[in-house]
Amino acid sequence: TIHAELAHNLRTLRPQGRSNLRTFLLLKFHLYHIFHFLYSIKGGTTMNFPQDVKYAKTHEWLKKEGDFVLIGLTDYAQDQLGDIVFVNLPEVGDPVSRGDTFADIESVKAVSDVYSPVTGEVEEVNEELLDAPEKVNNDPYGSWFIKVKDVSDTEDLMDAKEYEEFCKTCGEE
Repeated sequence: TIHAELAHNLRTLRPQGRSNLRTFLLLKFHLYHIFHFLYSIKGGTTMNFPQDVKYAKTHEWLKKEGDFVLIGLTDYAQDQLGDIVFVNLPEVGDPVSRGDTFADIESVKAVSDVYSPVTGEVEEVNEELLDAPEKVNNDPYGSWFIKVKDVSDTEDLMDAKEYEEFCKTCGEE
């Protein structure tokens, strides 16, 4: 999305010389805040809701891949958390149950649990996230947490349109 690309570009800007460092840092600071202000008054309409995944009310996504499903954190969730700095994942072979915690993530704002939208067994974990948790912010739907086999309890998952409508009501309580 445009939001993710611009945020990534702002994080990776580098000064062209030591004498310009202070000016560069001030510019980067102001550009970052201007971008977030404009994004917020626009209502966050650049949020990404892929059609090929299902969604849980706890803001995890699920994508079927053959006999397995991949599970990750939605664009909405990563946006609410801010920059993710740590991911704690389960072990291969661990059971997961729908509605139960299977991982936790630490962001600059908080530590949050990640819930399983299905029941099954962990077949694989995305170990890249252990060394680079920021991938969840940069590409939430390409940065799956776990691959699950023997999947059941897939009721109550939403399609993209339902989840987008659900997100509009989040935070209104």
